[in-house]
Amino acid sequence: MNPQAQATSTGQSRARSSRFARSASAVGALAVLAVNGLGCGTELGGPADDEEATASIDQAATNPWPTSWTSSNPATSTVKDDAGFTAIHYQSSSGTKTKALGTSATWTFQTPAPANADIIFTWDYSGNHGTAQASARLRAFADGPNGSHTEIFLVGTQDKMQPVSGAFGGNGFSNRFETALRVYEGYTYGFIVEGADSDVSPILQGDLNVQYRAEKIVKSVQFGGQLWPAGSGFSNVEAIAPPGAFITEVRVYWTNNVIAAMSWAYSDNSCVHTGPCLVAGPNGNSLNQFSSGNITFNSSERLGSCNIRDSGWGNRSLRELVLAKHPALDSAQTKSVTFGPNGFDNDRMTDTNGDYLVGFYGAYNNDNFFASIGLITRKPQ
Repeated sequence: MNPQAQATSTGQSRARSSRFARSASAVGALAVLAVNGLGCGTELGGPADDEEATASIDQAATNPWPTSWTSSNPATSTVKDDAGFTAIHYQSSSGTKTKALGTSATWTFQTPAPANADIIFTWDYSGNHGTAQASARLRAFADGPNGSHTEIFLVGTQDKMQPVSGAFGGNGFSNRFETALRVYEGYTYGFIVEGADSDVSPILQGDLNVQYRAEKIVKSVQFGGQLWPAGSGFSNVEAIAPPGAFITEVRVYWTNNVIAAMSWAYSDNSCVHTGPCLVAGPNGNSLNQFSSGNITFNSSERLGSCNIRDSGWGNRSLRELVLAKHPALDSAQTKSVTFGPNGFDNDRMTDTNGDYLVGFYGAYNNDNFFASIGLITRKPQ
């Protein structure tokens, strides 16, 4: 990862999956706290919506990832995409002249995303922007539901371009790095390239070669009694890992009757918590007095299956949760962990087929129990 890469968003500070691919609902998302460990605070909230539970927000997509690129200046640029490799070239001997920048020009390359996904990029950017005050800026962007817009600055910053002479090697420059970008079905994503120099005869040309893989984000069927949307007395719960990250630990807390709280940590060292956390729980018990257990995942371990078991009376609370690692991916460390009190009435299983576990969603009762829960996973390509 390029240490100078910067990310900004005019939408939510952390990209979250939308309820549907093309129209996002108003959901009550958990606060995602950038802390080391699982001692997170709780922030439940948000109104319920009127949607029904759905099997997934994505369909199985073709491989390679289909694209249909457009350019803001096709006369001086080209884009070729072939089975996970995109080659972009731009060249111009003219542009907008300003006193501050000399001559500058901007190219925007974009394509609609065919599905919700994390795209993992390896970038190779090189060019020649002349000799006099030459500078460049490169950013990736993705539009999303509810007007959200995320940008990742790879060369330069939001405030200014980056000089590309001297340390970058004379008149030419090159840079190579990796990053991840979350994209949304039906919304555009792409790259914005800017260049400037003060030569009498300006030169602005460069090549951006991108090797990528698209890993689809899938929302499983939500199992339990009170499905999405949550009714009166319930709160909607949803949180998803940052682009390219995955869950490294799940910790579950339960009483004699119900699963009362969950924590999960991401590979970027942030974590999420829902339920009573270091505060009074049901019947005045503190969280430390609850039963608890955990399961961990490293980069080679992925989820094989999940059993969701609930009790059949009342609003049907979540009783047991069974997470099993995929046995074919790391057989030496294959493990299945059962969380929750013994005994259940309904048992449903979801087969993730070796997906990365990246989040959970569901409905949480104001009396401190889960009425339903579902998985959010990322499918490796």
